This record gives sequence, C-alpha cells and structure tokens, in this order.
Amino acid sequence: MTDLDKIADKKIKAQLTDLLEKPVEVEISGKIVEVYPLTVRQIDLALALEDADKKGEALKNLLVATLERCFPGHTREEYLDIPMNSAQKIFDAVMDVNNMKPEGGQKNVKGGFRQKQ
Repeated sequence: MTDLDKIADKKIKAQLTDLLEKPVEVEISGKIVEVYPLTVRQIDLALALEDADKKGEALKNLLVATLERCFPGHTREEYLDIPMNSAQKIFDAVMDVNNMKPEGGQKNVKGGFRQKQ
C-alpha cells in the first residue's frame, strides 16, 4: 500500500466514523450506561419488534445485543437476568437513540404506552 493509499484509506475511515451516531446515556442503579444505536447488521432486531407473535423474543434479543455492546463478556442468561425496571430503561434508551418512539409516547415493554414526561 502506497502512502497515497494509506491517506485515502484514513480519509474513508474518518468519513465513516462521522456517520456513527453518539450513544444515549441512561442511569441504571446509580451508574451511567451508554446505549448505542443499532447498526445496519442489527436491523432485523428492530423489524422483529413489529411481529406481535414474536415480540417477547425480539425484545430479549434486542436487550442482549444492546448489553453485549455495553458490557461485553457475559452470557445471554446473565444479560436476561437483569431486573425489568433496568430493562425498561434500556429499551427506552434504544428507542430514543434509534428514533423508534411512536408518536405521542414511549412503547412500554408490556406492550402499552407510557406518555412522555
């Protein structure tokens, strides 16, 4: 690779980095957790939320994918053992950072809506 190729490669990487969205910070049990946007590779996680028959499993998969990025090195079972209150905060942050909130309120994990406060 020539010096010009290296410069061009760095420029392309810098431009791609510019496309990355910033995480949303959420406080859980007194700790700040950065929740990152979903990537194109994870689009199926977002689309699966629309299938009412598979919504529970889709929410679990979304939670695990999010926590894997925040806290790598744990098992799926460990991620799924967090309390529902913490999970709800993470789901709300995922909805925020991905602009997935329905108009007029936030989706509640239980399927209802909770009004914005």
